[in-house]
Amino acid sequence: MTQSFAAIAIVVLLAPRSVGAGEVTGTARWTGPAPALVQVETDRDRSVCGTSLAEESVLVTRGGLANVVIRIEVPGLKAPPRALLLDQQGCRYLPRVQAASPGSTLELRNGDPVLHNVHGYAGAAPPSTCPCRRRGGGCRACWPAPA
Repeated sequence: MTQSFAAIAIVVLLAPRSVGAGEVTGTARWTGPAPALVQVETDRDRSVCGTSLAEESVLVTRGGLANVVIRIEVPGLKAPPRALLLDQQGCRYLPRVQAASPGSTLELRNGDPVLHNVHGYAGAAPPSTCPCRRRGGGCRACWPAPA
């Protein structure tokens, strides 16, 4: 199966206001037949997660490709660190894709009524583990920039 896509995604250029931030908008398109969603069997907490979840690494709706990040580099400008939020709902992370600059913090929340043990990996840095208490629980993690 030959598949290709042309990617132009919604991107907000994170630059200091004194420089004048810009905005680029567009749509990531998928050409060819959309791949079928594959169900992945769950092996824990089936009373909450169900017996399977859709594997969503490639999501195509009406030719549009979801969860795409386009990186734009501007010489001499660095995006400032920011706070991100990642929530587990129905045993899935939401939002599915985020981008952050080095030094950003990540707050993990658990919207499920079971304990989730979250493992974080960033380049060559040692893995980080963060247990997220049941519904409403969470933790804060800060991973270094990948090596």
